[in-house]
Amino acid sequence: MPPQRDPYESMIRQAMAHQQAGRGGDAESIYTWVLSKDPQHADALHLRGLVRIERGLPESAIEDIRGAIEVRGDVAPFHFNLGNACRLAGRLDEAVSAYRHVLTLMPGHGLTRVALARVHEMQGDAAAAREALAGLESGEHADAAAVILARLEAREGAVGAARERLRARVERLADDRRGVDLLFTYAQTCDRAGDVEAAGAALGRANRAKGARFDGARFRREIDGMLEVFDLERVRGLRDAAGREGAGLIYVVGMPRSGTSLVEQILASHPQVGGGGELTVLPRLERVLAETAGSRAGYPGCLGSVAEATLEAAGREGLGWYDAARPSGTGAGMRLTDKLPSNFRRLGLAALLFPGARVVHCVRDAEDTCLSCYMQEFAGVAHPYAYDLEHLAVYFHQYERVMAFWQAWGIEVVEVAYEALVSDQRTVTEGLLAGLGLEWDEACLRPHESTRRVATASYAQVREPVHARSVRRADRYAALMAPFRAALARERGTG
Repeated sequence: MPPQRDPYESMIRQAMAHQQAGRGGDAESIYTWVLSKDPQHADALHLRGLVRIERGLPESAIEDIRGAIEVRGDVAPFHFNLGNACRLAGRLDEAVSAYRHVLTLMPGHGLTRVALARVHEMQGDAAAAREALAGLESGEHADAAAVILARLEAREGAVGAARERLRARVERLADDRRGVDLLFTYAQTCDRAGDVEAAGAALGRANRAKGARFDGARFRREIDGMLEVFDLERVRGLRDAAGREGAGLIYVVGMPRSGTSLVEQILASHPQVGGGGELTVLPRLERVLAETAGSRAGYPGCLGSVAEATLEAAGREGLGWYDAARPSGTGAGMRLTDKLPSNFRRLGLAALLFPGARVVHCVRDAEDTCLSCYMQEFAGVAHPYAYDLEHLAVYFHQYERVMAFWQAWGIEVVEVAYEALVSDQRTVTEGLLAGLGLEWDEACLRPHESTRRVATASYAQVREPVHARSVRRADRYAALMAPFRAALARERGTG
């Protein structure tokens, strides 16, 4: 008997075309529609998980991909992408397990060995990373292996060796689009070696090759619309009527590369705080509210008419998600951090749903922050503005606008300046803990000794003692940063 034809095959193909064209939202909608008809459709679950990885929602992706595995067992790509989602969610031990399972299905698979080595590197296990890469230094995966080995060498102090490992590969790279990770890592090693010219040249190639899409005018309109909604009298009234739910939550917000990972690691070193990492609870609640409210306005427009009972239900659901995200050993009475940087846009929602939560705002020099973003290849498509200096200026100014609005709106924040933190860690940490109502603990001065693992772009830095190497780094890149300075002045209306 011939196999039964999938009745949703054409829909899946249509969604995949959207996905490949960068229209992840359209693809996700189709996969969700298919799953409304067939909740056990393994391909729709897996592919929706991939979209959610790209959109920076790894926890949702894990749920989808595990659902696909429950339906269709030992499909190697399912387990491989589960590993990717777990890595992005900071669930590094689970990522290792997923990749190792792939290797039982496909022994010696090079791409999986590279992925496994990358996780071991993030865990600080250099020996395991090198073991996973053994034999891959030539052949199809040689460049990817070289990148990880160079990162290990740089962390061990052998910056010159790391640079030389990559230099020839960069020089003979025929298609920059196939070597984005290589170019970013080479730029970072050149920066560590003090070769600004070589670092700048590699950064230009890397960021152009990334090919990210960001519409600055659209982003400005989105921010305008959001601020208009939260300025509505009804929405302000919802905030004023809120209670004290979420009193154990601490939101750590700011631009990427502004010190959010360091601040969270300091807080997570306190015996009364668990580090949650970059949780996606608030983005998920935005979708829940838009769907539950049934408003064509979507989110945040739905807040203009949403029932208080709907908000209360969303808050309860969100607290459940936060409880589920608590690290092992973190009791219900302990504080929990959520350091998703883009939550600066969602502080109004947090104030409506979790009015007892506290906010830590990490600030850093604009040029240093945005240069650091420009030097970093972020996972997925969560930071598309970061690969163009003028786009960074647009995003940075809108971030400034939003934070000023929230403070005028009545949201209290504990502000931590990166430059002050790295120059006088004790004094700034004392102020941070006092501002959050936490007692002093000496462990907060030794965040690099924490056994907690970090899965963000700062995973290597938080394992080092606090240092000031990156303060005023942009001064060395004055020519490179000139377009950013001019664009930021235009955005601020001062140039």
